[in-house]
Amino acid sequence: MMVALDERLIGAIELVATLRPEAKAMIQALKQRSKIKSIYLISGDHRLPTRNLAKQLGIENYFAEILPQEKAKIIEGLKASGRVVCYIGDGINDAIALKTAHVSISLQGASNIATDSASMVLMGGNLWHICQAFEIADKFNQTVQNNYTLVMVPSLIGMSGALFLGFSLLQTMLLNQISIIANLLYTMRPLDEFEHELIQSEKLLGLQTLSSKETEPSTVDMVIEAKVPRLSHVA
Repeated sequence: MMVALDERLIGAIELVATLRPEAKAMIQALKQRSKIKSIYLISGDHRLPTRNLAKQLGIENYFAEILPQEKAKIIEGLKASGRVVCYIGDGINDAIALKTAHVSISLQGASNIATDSASMVLMGGNLWHICQAFEIADKFNQTVQNNYTLVMVPSLIGMSGALFLGFSLLQTMLLNQISIIANLLYTMRPLDEFEHELIQSEKLLGLQTLSSKETEPSTVDMVIEAKVPRLSHVA
């Protein structure tokens, strides 16, 4: 923005995006996750501010001056190469990309079309919830795998016992019922753990919000390419 006085140019004003206080730490936390292979910053802004923003966040891969349709094409290219893509955005121009990605995440307070297009919407407006979403997905995936084991192993033992060890019908049915009850109890266990972690996270986020109360937040559009379970199943 140029500033003039009496038809004479006296200066210029540059508008710079302000990062959320937790943005850089959140990116670093995602990088430490072994299943996330790469992180991309996709922006419709000019190349120089986009490059500076990527540098501040510690993101090596970035795209600048990208139109909404081009964002979707970038995601299609990643998908075509066999990658699982998670897209994070909150603007009207993110709607196409949000629908194109395998998994899409938006934030509370985003544009209506963004929240309607996203697979899941993080309440609270804090980017740390993104890391929490990946943790929930990992735990969910592990719980499902363990549930299969709890069901299949007793069933195989029961069938083998009935065929080769002379198990009676009552013994086989009892073993099957025990496995079902054990499976149910194991499935409910993460709920208590999640409630405890959620309370602790809300306390931490409350402290972070108070410490950064005067900081003007802005959002960052990101593509996270990762080998992760579909978060839409966990929301």
